Amino acid sequence: MVFKELLSMDKKELLLSVADKTLEIVLIALFGIIAIRLVDKLLLNIFRKTKLDETVEQFLQSITQWSLWIVLGLIVLKHVGVDTTPLLASLSIIGFITGFALKDVLSNMAAGMMILSAKPFKVRDFIKSGDVSGTVIKIGISSCVIRTADNLKITVPNSTLWGNPITDYSTYDTRRVEIKLGIAYNHDIEDVLKILSSTIKMNKNVLKDPAASFSISELGEYTVDIIVWFWVKRTDYLDTRNAMNKAIKEVFEKEGIEMPNPTMDIYMKK
Repeated sequence: MVFKELLSMDKKELLLSVADKTLEIVLIALFGIIAIRLVDKLLLNIFRKTKLDETVEQFLQSITQWSLWIVLGLIVLKHVGVDTTPLLASLSIIGFITGFALKDVLSNMAAGMMILSAKPFKVRDFIKSGDVSGTVIKIGISSCVIRTADNLKITVPNSTLWGNPITDYSTYDTRRVEIKLGIAYNHDIEDVLKILSSTIKMNKNVLKDPAASFSISELGEYTVDIIVWFWVKRTDYLDTRNAMNKAIKEVFEKEGIEMPNPTMDIYMKK
């Protein structure tokens, strides 16, 4: 429509009209550029106050900028005289197809933003989620990299992590060790508990507070089941647990305390 109107004008009117139209488009473009920069600065100020992860900030800033540039481009094209209705329809279709094709990617990105914002764990934490456990090496917008205990690198989609319970073993400085035992019925429980208490106190890694505790958890078919609990520093957990298992077995053998296993007698008819 605009081009038909221009063709029907004489040269003077044409030049004035083109000049007015050009000035209008330039002003719209300049106003749009200034508005985009103001929004960009506003986002930066918001990010400083909220202290979001840098990856999330860059992602949100990039999405906002691209969206605003597309809107500005459509406005300029409309003022030039281009019918933007088919273009908008095409963009909608392309957006729908792209969104459907990239639904897993978008899901991972959304989960990544939640992880980076909520911070259920951080880099160098030892975590477990679903069937995956290990030390977090990298937290990305779409996936996390985890190094397993046997030094394997696993890249886990963020939606998988966020969709499962996450256990972070590195949050607190102390951990409770649990050891389960089964002793024969012919032993005096009080004597066994005193031996266990003495053995635990001999290990320098065991914390005095909270104190070690014991529970007679079950009177089983073959054994009296005992649970031993004591606290250690998180960094001493594995070494202390292994050392204590070894020490308890050795002291039980020395004191003649039996830890019977189920037995089965088989009689064969000839």
